[in-house]
Amino acid sequence: MGEASLLDGSAREVLARIVPGDPLDVRRFAGRRLRERALFLDLERVSLRAFAQVARDAASATRGSGGAGFVERSVDRAIDSLLDEDLDPFSCSDSEDSFDEPSVVAHELARPLGLDPRDVRDACVRFHALPQAVRRAFFLIVVDGQPVAANTPSERRIALDACRALRTLLPSDSPPPSVTS
Repeated sequence: MGEASLLDGSAREVLARIVPGDPLDVRRFAGRRLRERALFLDLERVSLRAFAQVARDAASATRGSGGAGFVERSVDRAIDSLLDEDLDPFSCSDSEDSFDEPSVVAHELARPLGLDPRDVRDACVRFHALPQAVRRAFFLIVVDGQPVAANTPSERRIALDACRALRTLLPSDSPPPSVTS
């Protein structure tokens, strides 16, 4: 079944076709976009929202604006929606419950930072508010484990950006990370 036939019909019909087996690779696109945008959101949470967003977009005029990249744009809208909800402490969305029990991301991030997984939500909200270049520097050094010698101005900028990002994740009573050049 081609993409056009998968996306034809009501949102409910589209959802029934795109979730089983994920023929549009929504989960893969979601994981890739989280990585490219250097965001700490739970992939399952993003994927579920992205499936719904794809189905809504397909059933509306949004789909008419272009075939190639349709799924990616819907995934980005889903991510943006979740980021907005996370900023709103009074959000009444379905995602609120996802913070009652810390996610896999919360546990994975909390352990090396010495945080309680329940405190990770606020840390991630602060992290996500940073410029993308700062978040990417953190991902490069901390998540991907790439060494940065800090011998050139651009390497020093990356190291400083990574430290800035780390400071947003740590509790306020933690000593600040240092960069030696």
